[in-house]
Amino acid sequence: NSVLDPVVVHAGPWAEPLIRADDPSRMVITALQIKNNPLRKDPVKMIAEMTPGVTKAANSDELYFRGSRAGAMAYYVDGVKVTGTNPGVSPDAISRVSVYTGGLPACYGDVTGGVVAIETKSYFELYQQRNAANR
Repeated sequence: NSVLDPVVVHAGPWAEPLIRADDPSRMVITALQIKNNPLRKDPVKMIAEMTPGVTKAANSDELYFRGSRAGAMAYYVDGVKVTGTNPGVSPDAISRVSVYTGGLPACYGDVTGGVVAIETKSYFELYQQRNAANR
């Protein structure tokens, strides 16, 4: 019989990885990053500033992904495709934003440029947020 070395477990807050090994074309912006960003009132500009390969058009709210054409991108809010150049979701209601700049999943198959997938906060997240503010 042999004795194994002890295992040390370090506890700490979980953070989103900067680059995902299984999905490198996806950039995730969390609610905490949105809350601390000075551009939070202009989500289109915030996405363009925080995501490499994404550029905001000079005279409109259109996003260009890696040189794609205008209109070659789509917004999804909680899995539902939203038309237009601005999804109109309040920054306080966003849990996370996933920005796909290439290698899109099959569920976003009708887009050639890129996808901005917005997930809103769940009731549980809003409940925790409210309780944290009351302490």
